Amino acid sequence: MSCFVLPSQYGHLLQTKTIWNAEETPESHSLMEQILHLEKLEVDIFRGFTLPEAPTFNQVFGGQLIAQALAAASKTVDCLKLVHSLHAIFLIAGDNNMPIIYQVHRERDGTSFATRKVEAKQKGLVMFTLIVSFQKEELGFEHQAAIMPDVPPPEQLLNMEEIRERRLTDPRFPMQYRNSAAKKKFVPWP
Repeated sequence: MSCFVLPSQYGHLLQTKTIWNAEETPESHSLMEQILHLEKLEVDIFRGFTLPEAPTFNQVFGGQLIAQALAAASKTVDCLKLVHSLHAIFLIAGDNNMPIIYQVHRERDGTSFATRKVEAKQKGLVMFTLIVSFQKEELGFEHQAAIMPDVPPPEQLLNMEEIRERRLTDPRFPMQYRNSAAKKKFVPWP
């Protein structure tokens, strides 16, 4: 599987005030912006294309589906809410030569969070689903600032032979467990 990663400094490309500006034409944008530019067909329904000059993979590239579905979802959310998390499900391969219809389902609109489900369809079949959560920027806990636990270095840990010996002899393990461990064939690990 391949993944398209959009660094945070390019997050503005998904906001309505840039690539969907009515005064600008899609042809004046970069290839990336052209791929992300979706045609609005109706409320919460958009059409995307695979551009002829885009790299081809004999089917729609997964990163393109994720990017276009995320762009469609972002068009239905307050611009102050940023992507918080997403989950993508690839169901069937898409055809490069056909337009892709993105239908956005507004699952939840709250003060701080919004949730969208986006279905990408071709020939009436759902080929891809994206579930995405948006969150308003707020001060809060830093969940990723965890401190590394104090653990011994790898060279001080027991090797596989020592672990096996402990399983066989440690009285804290039940006898049934020790007997089961003794019956297993020991294969040394590097």
